Amino acid sequence: MAKISSPNEIRLIIVSGSPKLAEIYSNFFRMAGVQVVKILHSAQDFLSYVKSNAAALVGVIILYDYSSLKDRSLQELKQVKEIIPNMKVVLLSNRFLRELQDDAALFDSVLLKPFTIKEFFDIINNLLSRI
Repeated sequence: MAKISSPNEIRLIIVSGSPKLAEIYSNFFRMAGVQVVKILHSAQDFLSYVKSNAAALVGVIILYDYSSLKDRSLQELKQVKEIIPNMKVVLLSNRFLRELQDDAALFDSVLLKPFTIKEFFDIINNLLSRI
């Protein structure tokens, strides 16, 4: 796939255990013209949403804020990747996480916080260039 020509071509789902942080992310991306499809506040909600809407989620990019999820479980993400194997998942984190070594393949990229909109677009373009 080619580079994005407009931010509104990007459709995101934000998964964050913190409603306040999720709202900040949502506002940040919407101000940049990105479509925020859904905000989910737990890994379980994320899995349920994907199960119910899998066909409509082709091409949606997941922003997964690992640091704010209470259980830090990746079981749900593993199940999501089984349902939609090509779904692109970007890990949002404030540090590199050594404990993710075994599960690093679940994430297509890592965006370290704080980040700029340019860094976000660079990562998205990189992901799309690999499709």
